[in-house]
Amino acid sequence: MFLRLDEGESNISNIILTNDKILDIQSYNVVIVSDYDKGFIDNEDLLTIGKNSKISILDSKRKLSKEVISSFSFVKLNENESLQNSDLLNFKNILITLGSKGTRFNGEIYPSPNPQETIDVSGAGDTFTASFIIKYIESGDIKSSIIFANQMSSIVVSKRGVVVP
Repeated sequence: MFLRLDEGESNISNIILTNDKILDIQSYNVVIVSDYDKGFIDNEDLLTIGKNSKISILDSKRKLSKEVISSFSFVKLNENESLQNSDLLNFKNILITLGSKGTRFNGEIYPSPNPQETIDVSGAGDTFTASFIIKYIESGDIKSSIIFANQMSSIVVSKRGVVVP
């Protein structure tokens, strides 16, 4: 199930906290947060989501704090995003996508099993995040989840526009 909370220009706090009660995030198997750094989600919101989720993954485009990173099960950054968070890369829950080179996790690079010629990167990060978490929920294995996500992302970048692998 997909639940999109942003509507208009308001902050997410009004949606997550209603009458001083947190939205029942724990009733969901997994929570994926795509933070495009547009001001809709602040650090307090991220902490609330991360701490109250069974399994959570954050795909963020901004500078993160230690508290935010440690509150999520996984944090997905691309190579450029990892540069702005270089002081925080020692956390054991950070996945860094490296394009056709694969993904770095805990100092190990998991190469893409079938790197493709990159035609368009639109949707590649979202595809990685969704594919990773689907496989992780199914298997509980991080390594096979990374390999699967790399494979799905390589399909997406080999096509023009946003496509489904």
